Amino acid sequence: MTTKSRVLLLAGCLLSSMVGGAAISFLLRHERPAQAASGSQEVQELLKAKKVAIYDEQGRPRAALGMSDDQPMIAMMDADGKPRISLGIGSKGPGISITDPNRREVLVLTAKDDGVLGLVLVNKDGKAVGALMIEKDGKSYLQVTKVIEGR
Repeated sequence: MTTKSRVLLLAGCLLSSMVGGAAISFLLRHERPAQAASGSQEVQELLKAKKVAIYDEQGRPRAALGMSDDQPMIAMMDADGKPRISLGIGSKGPGISITDPNRREVLVLTAKDDGVLGLVLVNKDGKAVGALMIEKDGKSYLQVTKVIEGR
């Protein structure tokens, strides 16, 4: 795999995870849950919904499940309601994104349908500093980048 191909693959992984992050933000645009009737213990066999939001006891959103562009997405949020872990299935396969408290991606994992696997590590400045790629033919590549100040 050429350096150009690796850079394009890395950029594709990052782009797909950013799309997933935007989708999670879309999923989080919802109304506060209605208060449940007191004493209600009814259990439903099947729940059908386009979006599901889970709130903690303080009324803060902590998890969301929904569809974005006909693709399923799951997000888990920190106590401030910021998405920290996102899981989705895009048009090219599943991916996981982990973000820091400022919503910057720090780790992206993808498993594309064509058999290409990718793991990308991102520093606090948003620069990819490490990557592991496994191509569909089984060849693997490890890339570690030293980020020099001012570049």
